[in-house]
Amino acid sequence: MRRRPVWIWGGASVVVASAVGFAAVVAVAGERDPVLAVVRDLPAGHVIEAGDLREVRVAADDAVVPAGRAESVVGRMTAVPLVAGSLLAPGQVGPEGSYPPRGRSEVSFAVASGDAPPLERGQRVAVFAGPSAAGLPGAGEEAFAPVVGTVTGVREGDSAGQPFTLTMLIESVGAERAAVVEKPRVVVLSSANGDAR
Repeated sequence: MRRRPVWIWGGASVVVASAVGFAAVVAVAGERDPVLAVVRDLPAGHVIEAGDLREVRVAADDAVVPAGRAESVVGRMTAVPLVAGSLLAPGQVGPEGSYPPRGRSEVSFAVASGDAPPLERGQRVAVFAGPSAAGLPGAGEEAFAPVVGTVTGVREGDSAGQPFTLTMLIESVGAERAAVVEKPRVVVLSSANGDAR
């Protein structure tokens, strides 16, 4: 059986507490603390500079980086794509040169344009094998299990009608399953601003 190509990059040397997302902001009146927010969209693997961050005052939980600890993240590498305006969480950064983080792999799929909604970096998505692949004789439960991860890149096909390349950061344990997905179909689990689609 012919397999579609999938590219995988192995993980390096940091444990990331959370793959992607925004730190929860408490939507109640009360004391507002100075924390760090991202000024612009930053791709995974970007070395954070002081100009990438700004101080904001919000009522937030403990899962965000206080503004007074900016020196602890400047010079470190983003472990996941970060969206402008999002609050910075400690688990979203790792030591310089540590991308992909330990326990994570980056995989790419060739996806037909009609088999995915519009995609952007930072979205949490699930990739399923197409119906014809899942229905092959001998296909077990693994044929129906999605590959779940965070979008790190989308590259259009070389010409109209050609599949586009979707690159995702996933848990390394799912890399073997990703390698055998045929006719991938993509479902967005959450958008870059945290909303489900």
